[in-house]
Amino acid sequence: MDYDTARYWWRRALALAGVEGYTIHQLRHTTVSRWVREGVNLAAVRRLAGHRSMQTTMRYAEVHDETVRREMRRLWRF
Repeated sequence: MDYDTARYWWRRALALAGVEGYTIHQLRHTTVSRWVREGVNLAAVRRLAGHRSMQTTMRYAEVHDETVRREMRRLWRF
């Protein structure tokens, strides 16, 4: 499916739900952020998101302090 088709169906779904003001890019960003927060391996996130560069994926990881806290708890067994 290309981007224009996905955007069409996204807008249609929003209209049917009576919701407006959300973009398909916001959905993508939210999904990738959730994967990172839930601990999906960053290499897997990069591939799933279609990022060419790990640097792009790392932007999502740097945003969430909870990721750091979770890793520290895992490391120190808290």
